[in-house]
Amino acid sequence: MADAMDSKSISPKGSKGSSPFLGTRSAQGVEMVESIDREMGERLVRALLPVFLHRVRNSTQLLSGIRSLLEVSPGDVPPSCADDLGQASSEAFENGWLLGVLASALGADVYGERERSDGLEPLLRWLREALLREQRVLTWRDGEVPALRATAGAPHSAAWSAALASLVFESCVASAGTFRLGFTAGAESHAITLDRAHAEAARRAFTSSALPSAGARLEFEDGGWRLDVPATWLEFVPWD
Repeated sequence: MADAMDSKSISPKGSKGSSPFLGTRSAQGVEMVESIDREMGERLVRALLPVFLHRVRNSTQLLSGIRSLLEVSPGDVPPSCADDLGQASSEAFENGWLLGVLASALGADVYGERERSDGLEPLLRWLREALLREQRVLTWRDGEVPALRATAGAPHSAAWSAALASLVFESCVASAGTFRLGFTAGAESHAITLDRAHAEAARRAFTSSALPSAGARLEFEDGGWRLDVPATWLEFVPWD
């Protein structure tokens, strides 16, 4: 470990008093989302954009292949093309979500009132790929990632996801090795844990975000951290 962890927690009262809430405000007609500060947002975007571009290139190659078949052999296109188009459609939907999260990381809200409850798991997959490019390994248990809740007491899914992604990325990229995420449901709050992390990087990412002001609490323990968030933010579904 490059930095020793301690047992102290960072709560709303102990964090930066100027941290904005995870919400929106109007600026010159553009809805802005203040979820993480500009420096952290730019670092997250730099890390995730290559993942996005790689996915777009793969989808473009797939669609170009289908177009070639339609032009060269009209009337003799294999049924598998329909499945390929369905795959491209699904990836385009996920890519749009990723772009929305990246926009939130830089302060722009492209979603408005729209939410995506199942957006956390694909974002973590993209984050895992970005960390692999940095020779870091991020793992979690399949089927364990909870849904994002679109309730009155929860922050916007894109803004909240950007803040969490930044916290995980900064916690991992400052150290080497393998990191494991965990998710635990509670009555009043839910816990997201990272089994090992760079303490100073995690503390800086957390206090530079809107998470403390929105009601989240970060505690360092056993070489890692636990992020407690209000129960209204996440929804756990049964899994085997």
